[in-house]
Amino acid sequence: MLDYKLKCKNEDFEVTEIPLLPPLFSKNSSSYTYLWLEKSGLTTFEAQEEIGEFFKVTNVDVNSEGLKDENAVTFQIVSLKKILSTKETEEFNKHYSCERRKLTVSHVIGYGKEPVSERMLHGNSFKIVIRNLDEDVAKKFNAFCANNRFATFINYYDSQRFGMAGGPYNAHLIGKAIVENNWQEAFLQFQKSRNALNLGTNDISIQAPAKEFFKTINPKKLSFFVSAYYSYLWNEAASLQLQQLNQGKFYSFENVGKLFLPSDHTFLSFNVCSIPGVNYFLETDRLVHDKIITRNLTVSPIVFPLSIEKDELHPGKTKLTVSFFLPSGCYATMLIRQLFFKLNL
Repeated sequence: MLDYKLKCKNEDFEVTEIPLLPPLFSKNSSSYTYLWLEKSGLTTFEAQEEIGEFFKVTNVDVNSEGLKDENAVTFQIVSLKKILSTKETEEFNKHYSCERRKLTVSHVIGYGKEPVSERMLHGNSFKIVIRNLDEDVAKKFNAFCANNRFATFINYYDSQRFGMAGGPYNAHLIGKAIVENNWQEAFLQFQKSRNALNLGTNDISIQAPAKEFFKTINPKKLSFFVSAYYSYLWNEAASLQLQQLNQGKFYSFENVGKLFLPSDHTFLSFNVCSIPGVNYFLETDRLVHDKIITRNLTVSPIVFPLSIEKDELHPGKTKLTVSFFLPSGCYATMLIRQLFFKLNL
């Protein structure tokens, strides 16, 4: 069985947002500062919380266009509801300069009147090192990318949607319990997750109303848990839809589950897959079933092979570096997984 490795070092997985920039205004007429952020070793949620704490603003006043993994070097735009001076950003960078986890304001993009939002992200540019490959496998993968301009893959959600690196991958189970109004189960699942580590929730008594606990955490995380549940349901619906149209088989995707992939490179599919969803409002305790979750079923990026070299981390093995762009919401790791499956490597 092929045992390729990703993210052996954070530098192996570089992600740069291609954002839609908000309208810029003079500092005096603005309420928000737009920051270009470089981070490594933190999730976007953690970075937002660090920024909010340092600049003394609430979680809802720090926003991003995309969520980025901690096991990577990532570059993204963040809006902060505060007008920052050059001195303040320098103090922030100095504060984190000795941290194991990197969090740096590369520069201030400008100032404006509205926060950024996830709807404003065009996509992400990736530069990825794939390690622990046999030389012939690396060459075959490299040749396929060089000779096939478009590499169509199924736009499944990958494991990052269901948990943080190291697991457990149960964010969708937290979301499922919330949707089903089972707050005690949601709390128990939250305790199992890595989200609980920094909060010390293992010491919180479950005798207290579990629902009240969720009112104390970042509301963006609560929304993420619910979205993770519907991402899981979308994967199941998309897999079934493709199975009904094509010959193929189910593959086991680690920390995601079994999903169907067509056996033919020229397979049939609809343009999109849609499932019913919900909007949950914790403040008013309302689940509103007015949402349709629609997502492109396939994506066809151009994968550029950049280099084949000896893998210094795995003696006798080869590393392959590739680069590509994906629209917002697509997973680079899922593209890599499917390419290896399709090439029977």
